[in-house]
Amino acid sequence: MVMIERLVDKPEDKTVEVWLHEVAKDTVLWPIRREEWIILSGSKALKVVNNGSETTYAVHGSSTIAIRYDRPVKVVNQIVSAFKFQHRK
Repeated sequence: MVMIERLVDKPEDKTVEVWLHEVAKDTVLWPIRREEWIILSGSKALKVVNNGSETTYAVHGSSTIAIRYDRPVKVVNQIVSAFKFQHRK
């Protein structure tokens, strides 16, 4: 299962790093086992691993999203790596 959800917009006064770290701590029910900074669709993103699942948090403009998925398997990693933000005109 892969779920993409829109979260609260990033406040202007916070950096992406600070914001995503705060969001990860506030939205994951299980203890965080590992965090890793990655690039997703050209933007810095935070991958959080906990017991049984992973979540990748990303910001595009001020929009914040979470991509949640069960233990990663090859096809899930391919889906997440192919994720692209749509640029609005």
